[in-house]
Amino acid sequence: MKTRKSAVLAVGLLLALLLSLLPASGAPLASSGDVLVNGGFEGGFVAVPGCGMVGAGWGCFTNGGAAFFGFYDDMWQPVVHSGKHSQLIEINTKERGGDPDRNAGIYQRVFVHPGATYQLSLKGMIRADERNTSDPWRYRVYVGFDYSGGTDWTAVRDWRELPWDTYYPRTRPGSFSSYLTNVVPTSGHLTVFIRVQRKWGEWYEETDFNLDSISLFGPLVKVPVVKPPVADGPPMGDPSMPKPPVVVYPPHPEPPQVPPVEPPVVPPILPPIEPPKPPALVCDGPNLLWNGNFELGFRPDGVGNYWASFTNGGRANYGFYDDRWPPVVSEGKHSQLIEINTLGLSATDPDRKAGIFQRVYLQPGVTYEISLDAMMRERGVFEGEDFYRYLVEWGYSAHGAMDPNALTYHNMVKLDRIYEREAPGAMQSYKERFVAPSHLTTIWVFAVKKWATLERELDVNVDNIALRACRYVTPQLPEPPIYPPKPPHHGKPPVVKPPIAKPACTDPGDIWYQVQRGDTLSALAVRYNTSVAAIVAKNGLRNPNVIYVGQWLCIPDPPAQAAAGASTAAAPAAAPAAAVSQPTASAPATASAATAAPGTYRVQRGDTLSGIAARFNTTVDALARLNGITNPNHIYAGQLLRLP
Repeated sequence: MKTRKSAVLAVGLLLALLLSLLPASGAPLASSGDVLVNGGFEGGFVAVPGCGMVGAGWGCFTNGGAAFFGFYDDMWQPVVHSGKHSQLIEINTKERGGDPDRNAGIYQRVFVHPGATYQLSLKGMIRADERNTSDPWRYRVYVGFDYSGGTDWTAVRDWRELPWDTYYPRTRPGSFSSYLTNVVPTSGHLTVFIRVQRKWGEWYEETDFNLDSISLFGPLVKVPVVKPPVADGPPMGDPSMPKPPVVVYPPHPEPPQVPPVEPPVVPPILPPIEPPKPPALVCDGPNLLWNGNFELGFRPDGVGNYWASFTNGGRANYGFYDDRWPPVVSEGKHSQLIEINTLGLSATDPDRKAGIFQRVYLQPGVTYEISLDAMMRERGVFEGEDFYRYLVEWGYSAHGAMDPNALTYHNMVKLDRIYEREAPGAMQSYKERFVAPSHLTTIWVFAVKKWATLERELDVNVDNIALRACRYVTPQLPEPPIYPPKPPHHGKPPVVKPPIAKPACTDPGDIWYQVQRGDTLSALAVRYNTSVAAIVAKNGLRNPNVIYVGQWLCIPDPPAQAAAGASTAAAPAAAPAAAVSQPTASAPATASAATAAPGTYRVQRGDTLSGIAARFNTTVDALARLNGITNPNHIYAGQLLRLP
């Protein structure tokens, strides 16, 4: 009897031991490691054409369209989950309108065991300009898997949407969101995709997606558990029955036979590569539009000299005026006022237009930049109506076409407010670049009243209209910044203004000159009968292509007859260096244009090639051929012309 009790006790203890080894629910999962490379982005970034700075070992993709895409190595600590780096993917429509459903992302191809379970985890944060908050799902993040190892994101069929619905302001980050999912490969290759999406085509918005701590752990293998068999018959302690053999549960199964697979090819971790600085496109040519600031006067019909006007008629009233009210003038004393009104009418038409245009000679295929200042005002306050009930637009037509219905291109001048007619605000600036379509091109600026509303008056003021040619220059390499910068409390980056340099100007005959809008060193050298090299050496300039408005330059020893009308500030030649190093605009120094040699003419301010040809009894073509002028509209004050 004692033997039977001992045997039963032994079996009970053995069963208790076996049950203690089992998990509470299901079989345990065992991991063999992370198969992704550089998932924390601490292994560096590489420059990928068409994308930007992408984590080493990762590929990238976008779906283009009317949006700008950027990939960056983000080292701002509030948007890094662990370590010092995260992958930033940007989608914005600040430069080029906007299309809906814009996508971008990264991917990586890895070797895996078919049929095994892998676990993908990642961290992320979404930051955006808070302009449209009506849709809580306007920005999304997805993970996808290509089970054949392909790298085309459009061919992925297994996309899984992440439940990340929290968006932070771009300059005030919050906390990271997490995501975890399992995947079972069907072949020896698997491609992991991470896609970010901006769903709507809102203009002038930027969305930033930060990704970090991405891992794919596996294979996750289930550990088999063998349960003891249930024996039929008399109790195990019956002395009349033979004793069963002692069995230890669970038996140790043979390890599963895993077919041999190719060892994973781990790309080398490359050091960070500084992307080459592309040449910068600088639009600093002379203004090719005449009277763009309207300081050269107006015709009796109220349209600025050198400009023509148009309307599209219909049931509306139109007016053009020389506006001298300072609150609606951007610079100088004049602006062009364009009026469309329906005062006193019993009925009107929608989509009424009025504006001005000018024809210019351009170089086809060359990039130009148009810039202007504008303001919209209306009689009365109608803030509850459609903001886009009034528009300011610009455009161009090829081959000098003067029909407003034949515009080759037009775009809205982005303004953020309509002011009350008697309470104007600030003029707003706008600029856009385009490629010239033909030699003779017509530039248009016009106002639009969209709806057929009665008893309304729209007043549009435009000023400082400029059209300048653009060129590529190699930028100066700046000093490496201390990164990440500490953001100010209000979340906006600080504005750093260039210092006002005041070089020494002590030699007899030297004069001071303060740089004006549109100035270049070559033009100043011609105006003051000196050379670019002399000005550069005198002022210690590092780059002769970089000067800025308000900068003081010392013009070395010009002749007594300097270019008339230049804006300069004199420093007494006999004054000590400490005194002349503080020039002020209250002591101007004037100089006249250098006397031209016989058979030549020095261009004066306000001259035109046709006027010079009439003065010297010749033709514009003859002057252009003799002086190698390709654009008869482009001459400048101080230029020396040969006469036939």
